[in-house]
Amino acid sequence: MIAHPRLGAADYAQGFAPPPVNWADRGQTYKVDQQTCVPAGCYKGVLVIREFERSKPDASQLKYYARGRRQCSRRLARRE
Repeated sequence: MIAHPRLGAADYAQGFAPPPVNWADRGQTYKVDQQTCVPAGCYKGVLVIREFERSKPDASQLKYYARGRRQCSRRLARRE
């Protein structure tokens, strides 16, 4: 994740693994200042990052991050 995420910013390298794994995740700020609830509690001011691979345009996932916490939730994203 980038240090100062903002909507409309270009996507960025999120993870990489060379062959034979061939994994090249990208990340992009999807939403800011959201609210989400998980079994551990509810969080406000949540940042949502969309992770994807350019070679797989129909597959992505949304990762939710709360300030002062690690990732608090992950969901598969639907193509919009």
